[in-house]
Parts: sequence; structure tokens; C-alpha cells
Amino acid sequence: MKNFLPSQTVGFTKTNEPFGGFSNMCGGYSITNGLVTFPTSEHLYQICKFTDHPSIQKELLEVSNPMVMKNKSKKFKNFIRKDWEEIKGEVMKWVVKGKFVSNFVKFGNLLVESGIKPIVEVSKKDSYWGMKENNGVLEGWNHLGGILTELRSEIWNSSPQLKEWEVDGNLKLKIFGEWMERVSVEDHIHRVGIRSFDFLMKKHKTGIYSPTSSADILRPDFIIAEHRVAA
Repeated sequence: MKNFLPSQTVGFTKTNEPFGGFSNMCGGYSITNGLVTFPTSEHLYQICKFTDHPSIQKELLEVSNPMVMKNKSKKFKNFIRKDWEEIKGEVMKWVVKGKFVSNFVKFGNLLVESGIKPIVEVSKKDSYWGMKENNGVLEGWNHLGGILTELRSEIWNSSPQLKEWEVDGNLKLKIFGEWMERVSVEDHIHRVGIRSFDFLMKKHKTGIYSPTSSADILRPDFIIAEHRVAA
């Protein structure tokens, strides 16, 4: 479990906030895999729970509002794949990468513009994907924020993996009975994005304020405490 001071993070709670685009509920960041388009990353994440039930996937995809869709998915809880708790972290990482690849310039710019502080989803209920505020301190595992921070680090480091979105075969993810496809950013969009990222990064690179790795992004001066919760 991690603890942060709110002022030492890039936080988001609502989709209409400056960094609300980091939320899986945020519209305007549709994800395309093969011939299927998911309105939000929340749609893709929830639908992946039912990889062996195409009819449930189709029913959920027909619901445009991500919160309504998420609530509707709860009635199918008995059909969630048995290994979901073991794989959900890797699935979320794959989903966020898909959001980036499908919105390469827009989402990439948002990540770079967030600077170098840890990204945190501030929540009143969820301390697993996000963090809760307690007496002026954010507490929680922040798994979604960690995934976003890691992806941002890859942009800062110009990782060659940025252009590709491919699911780990061990996750066995299907949509409507078909395997999820490998997707690549188109060359001209990739060039535009890299130029845009470089421009924004130069605005941040002043003196030592220049992240070069995930270790820099999570420097000790940003973290006030970290400990494990007893099982």
C-alpha cells in the first residue's frame, strides 16, 4: 500500500477535470480492436470479464454510458471468467495501452502534460485501482495510476513499444468469439505524436526536472511512506 500527499501527485476524480481523460469512464477516447470499437476503456475492461460469453459482451457494448454499462455487468457476475482476479491487473494494463494506441496523439499529450509526479485516481470507494484521502493523505494501492505513470515513463524514454498494441496470448482474450487483434499506430499519426511529445517534453526538461526512468518519476521526495497491509 502507498501513501502520497495530494500536492505531490497528479490527481483525477471526475472526467471533466484537467486530467479527467485518465479516467476509464471518460468519453472521447474510444478504442478500436479489429472491427470492434469500444466507447471507453471501461467498456473494454468490463467486456473482457466475459470473454467466453459473446452474447453478454454484445449486450454490454450496446450500452453507451460507461457507468450504466458497468452497473449492468454486475447482473452477469456468475459468468465472469474464473481467473479474473489473477489476470485483471494485466488486462487493465493492456486496456490502457489500447486507449493510448487508439488515441496516440491526444492521450499521449495528456500523459506528457501531466509532468513527472505520480498519477493517482482519487476515489471515495476504491483503494485498489485508486487511492482514498484520509486526514490529508492519499492511501491505497493506486494500480491504475501506476499503469498510467509507467506508460508515461515509456513516452519519456521513447520506448519502441509505444507503437504496438498486442495482447499476451496467456490472457486468452476474445471479443465476440474472435481473438483480440494486434494493432499498430499508423506511421503518419506516429510521426505527428512523437513530434508533439518531444515539444511538450522540452517544456518540462529544465535542469534536473527531467525524468528518464520510472525510478525518477517515483523519487523518494514524492513518496512519504509505503507499506504492505497484512493479508
